[in-house]
Amino acid sequence: MKVLFVNACVREEESRTLALCQTFLESIKEKEPQLTIKEVEISKEKLKPIDKNLLYLREDLLKKGQWQELLLRYACEFAASDFIIIGAPYWDLSFPALLKVYLEYVSISGLTFRYTEQGSVGLCNAHRMMYISTAGGMVPKPHLGEAYCRDLGQMFGIRQFDSFCLSGLDIEGTDIEAKMREAQNLIWEMGQNFTKK
Repeated sequence: MKVLFVNACVREEESRTLALCQTFLESIKEKEPQLTIKEVEISKEKLKPIDKNLLYLREDLLKKGQWQELLLRYACEFAASDFIIIGAPYWDLSFPALLKVYLEYVSISGLTFRYTEQGSVGLCNAHRMMYISTAGGMVPKPHLGEAYCRDLGQMFGIRQFDSFCLSGLDIEGTDIEAKMREAQNLIWEMGQNFTKK
């Protein structure tokens, strides 16, 4: 089984979101050692926002069936994965802009979804998606980043959506280490059950 980890943790090794993601990944790997985990570290992918020229190029590549080209590879990889994990800090009411750019590369009619008279139909193999985030202040549940990824997952045919957001980390007087330890214990338990059907 294939796990795709979409890493939108821009602070890299300093990221508290990434620390929780790593705990979660370690947990599912311990439970299911045969899993293959592929990470897409978005900040290192050098993706450009999709403009008119990229749209035309993408349509041309689709017609020619050139699936391994960069413009299509992300969508093919996403569609073929059994489980999706997205790690993204809570920024400006949602998530870093780089994640939106990546998701635009993934959202391709004919690869991750298709249109019918009854509406869109998902084409992704995955049946479960996990969204992990952290925030300095208190945030609503679900926050806009979670809701966006949940709705997109539904459009792609991903039936189950889970999320974990650790908020309030930068509130004055917070014991950050204690909150992180508690969160890592909780997310470890979530990981132990993540790959169950």
